Amino acid sequence: MTATARIIVDGVDTFARFGVFALETGLNDLLAYPPLKTVEANDWHEQEGIDADLSAPRLNGREVSIKIGATGELGAPQTIAKIDAFLAFLRQSVYRVFRFQFLGGREYTLRLVGEPNLTIAQALGFVTLKFADDYPQKGYTYRAPQSAVQASTDYLVNGRPFTAYGARVTEGTLAEFARRADVKVGLTRNIATAHGVIGDDRGAVRQKSKEVKLRLHFRAETFAELWRNYDALIYDLTRPGARTIRVRDLGNRDYQAYYKSAQVTAFFPDDRPWLDTTITLVILREPN
Repeated sequence: MTATARIIVDGVDTFARFGVFALETGLNDLLAYPPLKTVEANDWHEQEGIDADLSAPRLNGREVSIKIGATGELGAPQTIAKIDAFLAFLRQSVYRVFRFQFLGGREYTLRLVGEPNLTIAQALGFVTLKFADDYPQKGYTYRAPQSAVQASTDYLVNGRPFTAYGARVTEGTLAEFARRADVKVGLTRNIATAHGVIGDDRGAVRQKSKEVKLRLHFRAETFAELWRNYDALIYDLTRPGARTIRVRDLGNRDYQAYYKSAQVTAFFPDDRPWLDTTITLVILREPN
């Protein structure tokens, strides 16, 4: 265990008191953006895409997993005792403020909701705990992104390059946007006494909305820079109204979209931290 893997819970250094620590590779759930609450939308057969109510988008709560480790110089019984003592401490209060030193002091208010089985390998023990993150963006104050990443206008969100957030759009994203939405299937009647089916031939063929995966690679010189830009992006993506995503390599085509969910696929908390995330966007309709 390195000193940087310590967790501070409500001001208590849990390594100093209980001998437990977080595994840096077990935090992807926690670092991912929360999903958006369900957006009400009308899907009219005679219109392209959907009409979504984006007047007040709100992030949802979520469950996250955190992998905790402990070592016991005297073997498995000591390791188990350390983890049991830590869990007893967590149960003393419903909500706990977790401060992760190796994430630049990033804090989350979490509620313990699950204690899966303990895994023991000689004197080393691991447990993956489940928590509810009920308060996304608690205490957050918006600060505009500020990045030293070289600017690129290959992808813009409401006129601002993703590089302004310290993020580069990565391989696979262009194909997602280029993929055409499915067509809307009209009403049909299948009469038992007649051959074939009768389709509704009124109007034109329309296309559905579609979901695309936006893949981003965040890089920063410091944790302060990383979190400033990372948090600014989700705040900007969930402002009221649709976001306009411009894709240069598709002829500067503009897509009207809203944020749906995200996952972190890789994270390295070194001296120059970086993070990979995949964001799911809903494209309201194909651009003309």
